Amino acid sequence: MPFLLILSMLFSSIGILILVVGGTFLHSRLKAAGKKKF
Repeated sequence: MPFLLILSMLFSSIGILILVVGGTFLHSRLKAAGKKKF
């Protein structure tokens, strides 16, 4: 198994995880801000 392939797969999975976590965090922040009429 090539090392670069494993590394690229690891980075892509970490990137997807960061996107999902960041998206849900931003969504909750926007919902909270909308409730406060900020």
